[in-house]
Amino acid sequence: MSNHLVYMDNNATTPMAQEVIDAVSDVEREVYGNASSMHSFGRVASALVDKARISIANLLDCEASEVVFTSGASESNNTVFMIAKKMIDDGKKRRIITSTIEHPSIKATVEYFKKNNIIVDLVPVDKYGIVKIKDLRDLMSEDVALVSVMTANNETG
Repeated sequence: MSNHLVYMDNNATTPMAQEVIDAVSDVEREVYGNASSMHSFGRVASALVDKARISIANLLDCEASEVVFTSGASESNNTVFMIAKKMIDDGKKRRIITSTIEHPSIKATVEYFKKNNIIVDLVPVDKYGIVKIKDLRDLMSEDVALVSVMTANNETG
């Protein structure tokens, strides 16, 4: 038996590039203020967050105000779903479409939505975990607030 381990869950997390490790290490060592605080330590941290937001916006060719930092997948998913819920509550839209193999945080939010009379359509996947575009297209209409379909699944790759 080999002592060489192979990590197969890069969809969940992946090793960081050395440049990222170095940058994070420098910031953790030198900048320890809360970016939401008004004191000088907080202003330094806030400036670094703003710089990161601008860098990412430039990379994505969008406005810095469109870049939202979250703590991970669950918070990110819930943030997007709450925006869709606001559209539904405002009467602008009334449905959400998602696949049958989504992240647990999406499944939990979908169950909450269903219990609160929000229409949720589940688009099936094939034996490889792939949504067929025709099936998704058949569910699309003007009243859809959100389509949430994962790009890569932790079980199917």
